Amino acid sequence: MCIGTDPNSWETHPLLSFSTKVDEQTGEIKSGTKTAFFKGLHFFLIPSTKSNEIHCILRGSLARYYNNGRDNAFDFNIAMLRETIQDLQNRFKIDVSKAIVQHFEYGLNIETEQPPKKIIRGLRAFQSDSFTSLKIDEVFNGRQIQKQEYQYKIYDKALQLRKKNKNILRVELAIKSRKKAKKYGIEVLQDLIEAEKLNKVKPDLLKVWEQMIFHDKGIKWREMSAPQQKKWLFYLDATNWEGFSRQQRTRAKKKFNELKSLFSTSNTQERITVLLKNKIEVLTAENDNGLRNLSKEYGSEKMLRFTDLDKGVNSYHFTSPIDQPSTHKNCVKISKPKCTVCRVDISHKKEGAQFCSKRCNNISQAKKRKKRNRQKITLEKKVLNRLLKELPKKNMRVVVTYQNQDLLESIEESTNSLKVPGEEIRTIQSITIHDRERLLLTSYRARKLAKIITASNERN
Repeated sequence: MCIGTDPNSWETHPLLSFSTKVDEQTGEIKSGTKTAFFKGLHFFLIPSTKSNEIHCILRGSLARYYNNGRDNAFDFNIAMLRETIQDLQNRFKIDVSKAIVQHFEYGLNIETEQPPKKIIRGLRAFQSDSFTSLKIDEVFNGRQIQKQEYQYKIYDKALQLRKKNKNILRVELAIKSRKKAKKYGIEVLQDLIEAEKLNKVKPDLLKVWEQMIFHDKGIKWREMSAPQQKKWLFYLDATNWEGFSRQQRTRAKKKFNELKSLFSTSNTQERITVLLKNKIEVLTAENDNGLRNLSKEYGSEKMLRFTDLDKGVNSYHFTSPIDQPSTHKNCVKISKPKCTVCRVDISHKKEGAQFCSKRCNNISQAKKRKKRNRQKITLEKKVLNRLLKELPKKNMRVVVTYQNQDLLESIEESTNSLKVPGEEIRTIQSITIHDRERLLLTSYRARKLAKIITASNERN
């Protein structure tokens, strides 16, 4: 959000051609939002709903902008980042000390020996989350972990760019909330050029890769006992990790690592960890080791950069005296229906569908049940606390329901005469209290009430 930038400076800029949504039949303007596209960046002019102010929003890939809008499949180091932000400040009058960073992605491209799709198949789970499918540009090319504050993505960069015979794996941490960004000290655009603050993101990017449940190939199956084989298959099923408590997950992770160290012949996870660490150090190094090429452009010598991934072929022109503005026809974007859980495209399903599969449906229903149960427990705790205060003053009628083998049995007593033997308290399923209104306690709350009433009556 480019606070401090004059909207008129963008609207009248010779390199930006703004468009808006227009009804093709009536010519009516459907939205006050104006959009322009230039070298991989989207420029938005959005009218405020609270005042006459117009918000200037910038969104897109800074690496792609540096690469003249082509792609971002190269090593974009901190020197290039600083150069890019400086150019945006000079060219589009962006105040980098005020422009608020609402979302940013920190990622690495690494060249792997084996095809990325084989590596991606080995992704299982991280903590209590299983990896779900990732779709970029209408193609499933990776997997991801989605959290409220961040998203961790691993995908085949070469497949996205349709580059055959290239093994480029992209590992990316997308920060989706300003609260999370503030933990790294990143609030405005100027913070992105400070290596000290960017270095705080490194541990989180590496943590997920190092600590995830991963196995792609190679296991000494015949050397494993039958229980070890069952355990191994159990741990490789990502859905099992979703149901673990923190303590169970710690024990399971320890056991999984023991089995992996004893019987796994794959070292893919460890080798990629080394590649990621090396690449991070190269990209965040203060000394600029990028190869440069001198060329004459419009009568003046200009520094043009090319990286090791270009293999000495393509050079990336950073600026040009005459950049052609983009031309976008007025169009109305139609959003495709997506699964409410994993956000996968479900346009192929019948109208009104909410989920891509039965699994996503079950996940959604489980979350709703968990929420209802928590609300129920909270309400019952309030009722129990109120009843405990009123018991010495009132004599109320209660109905106690027991579990007797496969049958439920109920008895009705008053609170002054209720006495439940210790061995029967454990079988209580619920207690219904008839006071001014009908109140219900279940599980632990019901057993606690019965125990307190019984103790009080025995004392009396």
